[in-house]
Amino acid sequence: MRLKIAKIIWSKIRKMKRFLVDILICFPLFVYSQADFRPAYIIGFNNDTTYGLINYNANVYYNCEFKKSPESEVVVYKPFEISAYRFIDDKYYISKKVTVKNSYEKVNNVEFYNSDKEEVITSSHYKIEGSTYQKVFLEYLVQGEANLYYLKDNNAIEHYFLDNKDSVLIDLTNEEIETYHNGELYYLNTSNLYIGKIKATMRACPQLFDKIDNVELNHKEMIDLTSKYHDYICKDHKCIIYERKIIPPSFQFSIFGSIGYGLTKDISVYNPYEMNYLYFDNCLALLVGANLHIRKLFPEKEKVSFKIRTELSKFNYKKTAKILNDNINMKYTVYSANVSLLGVQNFTTKESSLYFEVGPLFKYSLHDKLELNNKNLLFNKAHDPSNYGLVFGWGYETPVFGKSKKIFAELAYKQFIHELNLNFVLGFEF
Repeated sequence: MRLKIAKIIWSKIRKMKRFLVDILICFPLFVYSQADFRPAYIIGFNNDTTYGLINYNANVYYNCEFKKSPESEVVVYKPFEISAYRFIDDKYYISKKVTVKNSYEKVNNVEFYNSDKEEVITSSHYKIEGSTYQKVFLEYLVQGEANLYYLKDNNAIEHYFLDNKDSVLIDLTNEEIETYHNGELYYLNTSNLYIGKIKATMRACPQLFDKIDNVELNHKEMIDLTSKYHDYICKDHKCIIYERKIIPPSFQFSIFGSIGYGLTKDISVYNPYEMNYLYFDNCLALLVGANLHIRKLFPEKEKVSFKIRTELSKFNYKKTAKILNDNINMKYTVYSANVSLLGVQNFTTKESSLYFEVGPLFKYSLHDKLELNNKNLLFNKAHDPSNYGLVFGWGYETPVFGKSKKIFAELAYKQFIHELNLNFVLGFEF
């Protein structure tokens, strides 16, 4: 039972992880969108090659957005119009006819009696239905004794395809089997039918069958398996791996200064003469901090990065009031430390880029001091020294003194329960 629960939890975590990453990527695009044209070439059906630029952010499996120069008009090629296209020293796409199964549908229900719990369990088997035969651009991963391709269709379903000397494309898409109890997910499993398909395609190499039994459908494992198959079968030459070379994550530090504008309803002074509260005016603040910027953590989503940010801030809240013909001067100074984890979405892969960031924020008051010229007024600090909130903002970065060093400017908004800050940030990344 623990194993079953663990599988279900892990499945939900994987789906949630993908969902959160996609939300981070897609949200800013509702506000701002920009194509990313990179050096590339297209290959016609007569093997004629034309060099130019291709949009890396297009729907690359169904369209090729091409232009000969940065100033040229964009021409959109469909899979039936060109043979292939490739980004220079990067991904390679080839036009192929495939049967794309693009929706999950329940095909049967099986009820069985669980004697341990004395209850009836309903098992629902889902498989991919709604097949369409169409021409698409497949990402060419490995060329050899067995060729490996990849496709993410318009419904975000991932497909891997294998072919050998027979030139028959084998779809390796896995099927999920879900078991429900009283309408809730009880057990999750997969059919793993792709394992048998791989063995049939690679039947000339039974030495790999043990490896095939444990292979997962992802780029790393499938490329490794297909390459090993080629090495066993062909001793004359190496297979060609077209997969984009993975660049390891980079870690960069930055320092910054910031001017902040603060508003708080958490701190007040009680006026016993008029039985009301005196709230402090909005104030300007000074902040200094540092970032650890983690780039290229997701190879396929190179415009997504993360920042771990630490800040020290000083806020001087003031208030002047008149009570019973007496001038009251109040000053409240608070020193705080902030830590935030930010997801960052750049809009281009160029060195100079606009970006959006969002993430949770933790704030802790290190020291505070109240100056009050009337001892009859009561200080009311309603908030706990620790506080939580959300920060989001826009920024722009551009290189200086080489590509690895950048200056950046940001406008950030921080929202707490009873407090908000607006900050202008200027920093240097190295």
